[in-house]
Amino acid sequence: MKGLKDWSLGARLTFWSALTVTGAILLCGVVAGVYIHSEQIESLDEQLQNEAHIAFGEFNRQSDSLDWTAEDQIKQALPLTLTERFVEVDRGSNFLYRSKNLGDRRLAGAPDGLSSIEIADTPARLGVFHEDGLTLHIAASLDEIDGDTNALIFGFLAGLPFLLAAVALGGRWLARKALAPIRGIIDAAEQLTADRLDRRLPVPPVRDEIGRLSVVLNAMFDRLDISFKQAMRFSADASHELKTPLTLLRSSIEDLLESPTLTEPDRVAIDMLLEHTRRLASIIEGLLLLSRADAGRLKLDFKPTNVASVIRACADDTAILSEMREITIETQVPDELPGYVDAARLTQILLNLLDNSIKYNYDRGKVWMSAENLKDELVIMVENTGPKISTSAAPQLFDRFFRMESQPDTPGYGLGLSLARELARAHRGDVVLVKSDDESTIFSVRIAAAAPVAVATTPSA
Repeated sequence: MKGLKDWSLGARLTFWSALTVTGAILLCGVVAGVYIHSEQIESLDEQLQNEAHIAFGEFNRQSDSLDWTAEDQIKQALPLTLTERFVEVDRGSNFLYRSKNLGDRRLAGAPDGLSSIEIADTPARLGVFHEDGLTLHIAASLDEIDGDTNALIFGFLAGLPFLLAAVALGGRWLARKALAPIRGIIDAAEQLTADRLDRRLPVPPVRDEIGRLSVVLNAMFDRLDISFKQAMRFSADASHELKTPLTLLRSSIEDLLESPTLTEPDRVAIDMLLEHTRRLASIIEGLLLLSRADAGRLKLDFKPTNVASVIRACADDTAILSEMREITIETQVPDELPGYVDAARLTQILLNLLDNSIKYNYDRGKVWMSAENLKDELVIMVENTGPKISTSAAPQLFDRFFRMESQPDTPGYGLGLSLARELARAHRGDVVLVKSDDESTIFSVRIAAAAPVAVATTPSA
């Protein structure tokens, strides 16, 4: 289950706004309930005081004729309190009158003034008043007030889910409204790629935080665009400028090797120099190809091709290199595997992968190649025995010039997999590491089998 931190920003804003508003409403409800309850208690206290004042007035007026043992006469003296109040009257320590609804409960001994008590398990508000030697205890049940408070709480709780739903919907609407400019920035930023760094984010007309963010990001993209173009131009120009003198140098060295006056030690030294020149030329050619891919100027010559023949030809070429270490190469491909590819570039992809499968293999190891068409996508698998690729090295395999520290003596420059991936992506596919364990390492090449739209719609001559 995802935690709150894994939610989208809009979902979190909706959640926190609903939680905040709900908490505020609950707090207001509690404060309102306490306030209303206290106001009703205060009003009841005033009623008890007024009723006591009226009762003492009746007692004084009928003092000569009042018989405390005559229930009817006392009811007439207490017309406002008899049916809805608990009443007890004392003179000093002598008991004069008690209302029948008190039962066995005695009110004498309660503190003067107003207080809350229980009468027959019923909460009540009691007032104790003194006048002319009489002590009047008059109490009122709190059932009605508590009932009103409970009804308020119940109504509040019953309406809370609907209120919460309304707040959540409103919060979601506000979050979507507030994040709409950010979604626009995200959509525009996703369009920024290495070959489309000239695009910029839309700047809202309002100069708020989002507007400032758009301006800052656009300024950053301007700097990145300039830096990237400078680096790309340097890489392409340097590779191109070095390519011609290296070609001339290699031709001169090859001509020198044909000289009959060379001694054998000189011939060995010059041959080694020629090999280093060829390697340097290979690196420059790879860098030039990568710079073209970065600039989006890598052009492929797509043609209908039997990809199975390309795979078998690559396996045959690599078999020559594997003979010295007695590495076996096996292929499992159909006789016909049609695809619309650049055969030369596909060969370059497969040879780079096969070269790695030979270099990073055991003596007398094995290499397997298989291919199939899956939903208009050609899938070519290259598997080899050998040491497994460490978990820490796997994410960097396709980085340029990356070499595994565990095998620093293995020949290579760290460009093979980078070139293979760029060429596969130019074929509308990719190269990925499928797995690497103690048994084998598997790379997968996926390329589109159909022609690109621009090529497919071009009429034939």
